[in-house]
Amino acid sequence: MDKGNGQKRPPLGRGLAELFGIGEVEERGGLFEEAKKLEQEGRFIEAFHYYLLSSKREDPRTAAKALNNASLILYEHYGERGREFALRYLEEALSLDPQNQLIRENWNALRGEGEA
Repeated sequence: MDKGNGQKRPPLGRGLAELFGIGEVEERGGLFEEAKKLEQEGRFIEAFHYYLLSSKREDPRTAAKALNNASLILYEHYGERGREFALRYLEEALSLDPQNQLIRENWNALRGEGEA
């Protein structure tokens, strides 16, 4: 693709996995750990993406934690607009790890917000 000044740009449509270097992260030791690092750095969109990938590729307990963290990012940054999706992620997390008390507390708290 030409920028109009003679310089070439790479083709569009490479996907987020390539953009974020997902394969390299998996080789280094884990999507969940990378997501936590990104979240600590304030890179919430990337962290959210990594948490969702982690929820599909890691063991059930780690996947549940990843969904919990993704739901928190959603709700913290989008408030009521993200609540429905955040609840869905928490419900999926509970189905993977029903004994996880922290996830259950987050689910209960989010369900109770906005009620009179």
